[in-house]
Amino acid sequence: MEQKETTRFGGSIESDGCREAITAEAGVEHTLPDYMPEVRKLLRIDARAIPSGRYVEDGRCEFSGIVAYTVVYTDGEGHLSAVSLNGDYTVTCRLGGMGAPAAATADIEVESTVCRLGGPRRIHLRSTLRCRPHLVERTELTPPDTAGYECLSRPVLHRRTLTAETGEMAIYDSLSVAGLTPDEVRPLFCDGSFQPTECRAADGAVTLRGYANVRVVALGREGAPLGFSSRIPVERELSLEGAAAGDVPLVVGRPTTLSVRATSDGEGGTRLELDGAVECEVRIIKNTESTPLLGLYSTACPTELTTRTHTVERSLGSAVGSYTVSGSTAAVGEERAATVLDVAPTATVRKVIAEGGRAVVLGDVKLGLLLSGVPTGEDTEVPCFSVEYVHPFRIESELSVPAGSDVRYECCVNAVSSRARIEDTGYATDTELSLALTAYAPTPLTVVEGVRPLTDTPYPTRESSITVVYPEEGDSLWSVGERYHTTVAALTASNRLGEEERFPADPETLSGVGYLLVE
Repeated sequence: MEQKETTRFGGSIESDGCREAITAEAGVEHTLPDYMPEVRKLLRIDARAIPSGRYVEDGRCEFSGIVAYTVVYTDGEGHLSAVSLNGDYTVTCRLGGMGAPAAATADIEVESTVCRLGGPRRIHLRSTLRCRPHLVERTELTPPDTAGYECLSRPVLHRRTLTAETGEMAIYDSLSVAGLTPDEVRPLFCDGSFQPTECRAADGAVTLRGYANVRVVALGREGAPLGFSSRIPVERELSLEGAAAGDVPLVVGRPTTLSVRATSDGEGGTRLELDGAVECEVRIIKNTESTPLLGLYSTACPTELTTRTHTVERSLGSAVGSYTVSGSTAAVGEERAATVLDVAPTATVRKVIAEGGRAVVLGDVKLGLLLSGVPTGEDTEVPCFSVEYVHPFRIESELSVPAGSDVRYECCVNAVSSRARIEDTGYATDTELSLALTAYAPTPLTVVEGVRPLTDTPYPTRESSITVVYPEEGDSLWSVGERYHTTVAALTASNRLGEEERFPADPETLSGVGYLLVE
């Protein structure tokens, strides 16, 4: 359903004020305290960006937040350990001549992370971030006084962006660990993602449902590694002015805080208490209608016009959904896996293409598998090791796009969960991806913003009361009326062309007309 806000020669034009992705960096240096095991072998580094602030001032927009790192490693005795650290980031977008954005959001992801050890206790982490800002520039159309002029206008559809944020939504769960006391269970780390399952728009509101997928790795008796997972339901209703039934909300969500602690269940066992919060951004992109002043002339004297060209972006639609993609890798080396403790998936979009009338998303999934092995010989310690690999994905969305036109896309794909299997020759994973995709077509539009009549040079009076005009190629009612200083209504009436709705500047208005009488 499209919202229409039509006024005579009025409305606003909305466009994206920042079209390029921006690269930023984040990092942290940390010395492990003496009570923590030393780092002898790095197994895996997880990093996720958590936005926390947005500031607009002095011609720039800044997005800030933290990168939450989890460094998984083994110590000198081969025991599994982990440390969680935070590094700050700031992404700055120059606004140029743009004023304060009507809306400002950003999709931020960690592209790569490098870890350097400055000794067994000194960790240096550095990440490259990729930020795709969405800075909505809304320009009000301000036509001049058009009284007494012949005016040209046509309704124009252009996109309108509605945004809402949930704020932090608390999550909680309790996992049972049978046969172990709290003193025998030591949580190492927890991580997770947000998986939207339903987001439905109504008049002035949006209802959001989904799951916080939380993963926990802990150590049990004699340092045996343990892996757990939980799906915590989340639901929130948001007020969103302008939303209507039938709109397609785009959702991007993430955990902001996660913690786990071991407590007694009162029956000799242990409970892992999960606490945290998730937050989501909801964006609706739809078309609205404005009526810009496209042309103007006087029938009495020449005029001098002031015009401005805008880029009008018409929404072609949005698509959301969950898709499962699969990949595998061969096992290498002599390490044998017995159990998958944890899988950390991340997704990266390479490009979006139009194929068969649909938008197709191409990208890559990176998997980080944390595995426990089989003790060898007399060794009773369970060895742990990691496997990383990347496989491509292809998502054929439900979004219809025209072929052969200039189509632009905004796409966000998040890996929300992954399941791994140990096979005879290696490892295989099924990863669930959450897609938020929108497409739009940009078109240049020139509008009239000012007019100055040149009254000192009036048009001369025609010698005859009736002039016969033979239209030239490309002529329209508008061009003939402007050339002979008469109104389109007068031309239509004199030549009995009918009163049907037509755009006067369209050459089709003179289709089949051999000559015109100008009175």
